Amino acid sequence: MKFHSIVATPQVIAKIEQYKRDNPTIFAWEIRQRLIEEAVCEKPPSVSSINRILRTRAAERAATEFSTMFAVQQHIANVVNRAPFLSYPITAYRSMQSQDANLIINLEGQHESFRSANSKRSARSTFTPAQLKILENTFALTPYPTIAERMTLIKKTGLPEARIQVWFSNRRAKWRRFKQETSFETKDFLQKNSEDKKEVLTVFKLTF
Repeated sequence: MKFHSIVATPQVIAKIEQYKRDNPTIFAWEIRQRLIEEAVCEKPPSVSSINRILRTRAAERAATEFSTMFAVQQHIANVVNRAPFLSYPITAYRSMQSQDANLIINLEGQHESFRSANSKRSARSTFTPAQLKILENTFALTPYPTIAERMTLIKKTGLPEARIQVWFSNRRAKWRRFKQETSFETKDFLQKNSEDKKEVLTVFKLTF
């Protein structure tokens, strides 16, 4: 049988890790004895070397764990950066559905007065970049502007209050869809990394 002539070869390190995985409570001297009995190498590492190998590998896995955690944090930060208004307190939007429903009912009554095609097209006309910027900045601060805030928006944008209310209603609906999509996306991302995290933490605890 041909023996390995180098002590800390990848094969030897792999065997040491395998013994540790198979029996987490195994001692370094027992690992050394098994290396000899199974003729893994001609000159097995010393007990202190085996302990050092296990500590080094555990540290490498811990580094991978930290890297994975950083990637998760970066992913979440990117999601939040795409929607800065997500920092708004959760209590502020719990009544979205009821308020939006009331707004829709009121607007439906107003809509009956728009008989001509020109009026309908006017109600659905686009906003200027300047108007959108003002509306988005306000939405980032509060998805539900007060009467005073709506009056300020009317002065700044030159838009009628009904159109401003419709815009905020649509924007909140878009916000809810985005929130749901990013929630699923983040959950999937975390699940993909959960198994690696568990393995790293287990090895780290057992070897230190």
